Amino acid sequence: MAITETGGDTEAVSSWRLWVVPLAAGIFAGAAAFEVLPFAVRRIGPVAAAWALGGLLIFIAIHKALDSLGHHGAAGASTLGMWLHAFLEGVVTATGYGVSTTLGVLLSLGLVAHLIPEATALVALLRRSGLSVRSSVARGVLSWALVASGFVLVRFFLPLLPPPVLGAGMAFGAGGILYLAAVSWTARQATLAGSLAALATGAALMGLVRAVA
Repeated sequence: MAITETGGDTEAVSSWRLWVVPLAAGIFAGAAAFEVLPFAVRRIGPVAAAWALGGLLIFIAIHKALDSLGHHGAAGASTLGMWLHAFLEGVVTATGYGVSTTLGVLLSLGLVAHLIPEATALVALLRRSGLSVRSSVARGVLSWALVASGFVLVRFFLPLLPPPVLGAGMAFGAGGILYLAAVSWTARQATLAGSLAALATGAALMGLVRAVA
């Protein structure tokens, strides 16, 4: 057990919980760096950086606006970021099936492989932001529902999205994921060295998933 001081009171925190939040930051950062941004750059080129920056700034603005209204700003903006990302992942997977069944299956396997750690990281972040276990898990589960809705919308109701539109949307979503990484990192309680190690581990995990999926 580790001991932390909160508002003058001594609070015991399970040692493993100290690493969950920085690990989540690494998972989110790795998802943006190894998958989402490269996907966007291949479709729209360097302008993807501008879309990602725009997404990051908008989620920061959402956070500040929710804070000013007395809500859990970090929890609300983080949830929106993850939901947008999940929806776009469904869109990307459906587009893969439009190219070939093999590509679609590979994208589906990669989707499942990295959404599991991402959803787990989101739950950890929401719990740290003050939400209940039930609410945090429900928001994580809804991410999967949004993946399905994005898939169904494109696969069965819309033609293939043009690469520029898809690339811009994914880059914007990457900004939301980078926001999740930043919020997770600032909420850490472990030592700096340990937090950096957890961050690197999370990012490496996503890089490995991307390499083998």
